[in-house]
Amino acid sequence: MINWRVASVPALKINPMAALRGVQWSWPRAQALPRVQAARRDTVPWTWVDLGRIALFTAVIAVSGALALVLVRLGLSIGFAVLEGMGMVRSGTFDHLSAVYGPYSAAGTMLLGGGIVYGGLFYAIHRYGLARHGAAWGTLGFHRLPWARAGRIAALFIPITLGGVVIMHLEAAILGPLTASPGPTLLTRGMPALPGNFVMLFLLLVVITPIAEETFFRGFLYKLLRNRLPTWAAASLSAGAFAAIHGAPTLFPWLFYMGIVYALLAERTGSLWSSILIHALANGLVTFTLVVVLSGW
Repeated sequence: MINWRVASVPALKINPMAALRGVQWSWPRAQALPRVQAARRDTVPWTWVDLGRIALFTAVIAVSGALALVLVRLGLSIGFAVLEGMGMVRSGTFDHLSAVYGPYSAAGTMLLGGGIVYGGLFYAIHRYGLARHGAAWGTLGFHRLPWARAGRIAALFIPITLGGVVIMHLEAAILGPLTASPGPTLLTRGMPALPGNFVMLFLLLVVITPIAEETFFRGFLYKLLRNRLPTWAAASLSAGAFAAIHGAPTLFPWLFYMGIVYALLAERTGSLWSSILIHALANGLVTFTLVVVLSGW
């Protein structure tokens, strides 16, 4: 038989304090956390100098476009007068064309003028804000917005609109009865209630304007402010600029409120299409108001 003998093992005694004293600890630096937070911020490459270039270029385009429209109108009248005098066209042709297309001239001029200004703005953003720094349009926030999420965002339009109504009533309670805004009168001056005019108003106010204004105010300006400021400050400053550029003092509180809503939507969803959607719905309501004014309902 094999006799197995197990040697006695002395009891293992551990002193925790002595063990800890033998360990070298490496603590992270205190300044590492702010660096991580800064890296997570969605920074953009464009600067305030680029903003100034965009504003100057767009202003030049706006003035040049307005002057070009006036010159085209004057050139057509002079050209037809010369052609009629030479007998190349029938006498009264220009007057006939003016009578046929005159009712659409106000809306057409608005659509053409707005297209020129916003087209210049888009070009300036591309040239001085994106191409200059090698950035893509996605840097502005043009990311895909799923249809289901777009539907939920569109449903927010009702409470957002009710909030705007509350803002207007508070303004009236504090400042007294509000004077009528000259906006609808200026937009509809010389514009008969015709389907063609309504279509052109829709294209300008509901399609072109929301995309262009959100691209600049929330895509470019707000993100530029967010480089150094918290969300609430960047949203407030961009909303103030957005409200001021419309030149309607009585509508400033409402426009300021809507500007903050647009900025928070873009910030929360990460997509500029969310603010464009609500902006388009708001302008759609304005367009419906203009149709009511034109139709005399």
